[in-house]
Amino acid sequence: MKRNPCGNGDGNDSMGSEKHRIHPTRLCISLSEGGNMKPRFSALVNTWISPLLNLYGFKAMNDLFVYDKRELAWCIHLQQSKWNIADKNEFTLNVGIYVPGLISLYLGRQSDMRINFKNCCIHARIGMLSEDKLDKWWLIERAPVEPISDETKGKEIQEAIKTLGMPFLQRFENRDDMLAFLLGESFKNDQIQPQSSVIRFAYAAIMLSLKGEYDRCQTVIDKAIQLGEKSPIIEHIISLKKRLSQFED
Repeated sequence: MKRNPCGNGDGNDSMGSEKHRIHPTRLCISLSEGGNMKPRFSALVNTWISPLLNLYGFKAMNDLFVYDKRELAWCIHLQQSKWNIADKNEFTLNVGIYVPGLISLYLGRQSDMRINFKNCCIHARIGMLSEDKLDKWWLIERAPVEPISDETKGKEIQEAIKTLGMPFLQRFENRDDMLAFLLGESFKNDQIQPQSSVIRFAYAAIMLSLKGEYDRCQTVIDKAIQLGEKSPIIEHIISLKKRLSQFED
């Protein structure tokens, strides 16, 4: 009998369960040490980011916006700088694709079906998706006169979501789209993670296992081993092959 390596035993690996605590309206933000910028930051998020993403179908979950497409989820993550202080708050946006159980299987740990950005298998900083591929951060600070208003920042963030974030996510409507990307050659020119061809092929092998395409899965994981022959993670990839082979019986 073919088994889903990341399923829960009943064949249902959807992500719409109560335990994900996805909320449809506003995002609850916990700022870094200090917090004097919290009202302004929350206002910027709830005025400019949340309404736009709600229109696209995203729901708020902690510092994450999630659009659950059942077999995968689109994620937009608000990342705050670890260097933030009371009078200064800098943040950026990350975009990513989450597949239930994929990262857990890759790491060889107990299946974690929670949607969080650390478990996105394809992801990028929003600025790295621009033509100039420059990282982009927005700053809110306490100053006598700020050079850029919060309204201007909000409109700029909306534009980045519309022109960079959403086109990236819309490339991945299903797992077949993800496979085409992971097995392609685009990593030579993009700034999308993972950059390693070894890891991309390993992820693709897991995707094929999740789809029940076990023969093709073994071909792809063998390719990952070939590409990673001199890689420091080669033993990990060999171990992954052994784990994947268990699901063929």
